[in-house]
Amino acid sequence: MFTTLAGHHGGYPLASPAPLIEEAPALRIAWSPDLGLGHPLDAEVRACLEGVIARLRDAGWQVADAAPAWPAQLADTNLMALQHAGLYELFGERHRHDPQCFDPAIAAQIEAGADISGAAVVRLQLLRERIVATMAEFFETHDLLLCPTVPCEPWPLEQLGPAHIGGLPAGPRGHAVFTPLFNHAGTPALSLPCGLGTRGLPLGLQLVGPRFADLRVLEAASRIEALLGPLPACPLLTP
Repeated sequence: MFTTLAGHHGGYPLASPAPLIEEAPALRIAWSPDLGLGHPLDAEVRACLEGVIARLRDAGWQVADAAPAWPAQLADTNLMALQHAGLYELFGERHRHDPQCFDPAIAAQIEAGADISGAAVVRLQLLRERIVATMAEFFETHDLLLCPTVPCEPWPLEQLGPAHIGGLPAGPRGHAVFTPLFNHAGTPALSLPCGLGTRGLPLGLQLVGPRFADLRVLEAASRIEALLGPLPACPLLTP
């Protein structure tokens, strides 16, 4: 599947003819529980992930505590505005004619996008370029970045997100702070199941690599998976 998906295609703007990066001979791995941004993390999630990091170090992996040096503007900028503007452009007219066909949470994002100016979108795009540069600089001295995928155990289906994370109010997007930056940076990332929370639901370790290092991320995930061995079955998913 990866062979089919990979490679350059002239009709796809994000594709590149750059060669895929193979696995580094001795991986220099960075681990960050909060990406250097102070993201709260439930104690059980942190304990599970730090247990995985300890096992990697015991097995001889080079794992240092490190995080990217993010642009200063990132702390005060809502990158979700790019998504809101995009949703409004794609679905704004349909929403005006038939708002009931949209999930309320998506409808709210479409409505928010109506008030975002073109100049604001350009500023966010420039910030995204700085995020790309930040990740490129970080991966000059590291081969992989490990961090949480989601900062808490899965929450009930009827909730949009958890009320609290790490003992603090979570806000509407508190559960989704560890993945969007890598979407903006265009870097490959995957979530590796690495244990269960106190309610028996799965927790994930996120592996992130440089742009076009998809093979490295997949190979490292396979090696970590083999090191961890079989994980306990999730009781809610066991017939």
